[in-house]
Amino acid sequence: MTSPDDLSEAETKSIFWHFW
Repeated sequence: MTSPDDLSEAETKSIFWHFW
């Protein structure tokens, strides 16, 4: 893991895209 912020953003984007 490099940065939690990056992971959070990636996960949030993935979930958002999947939800949309």
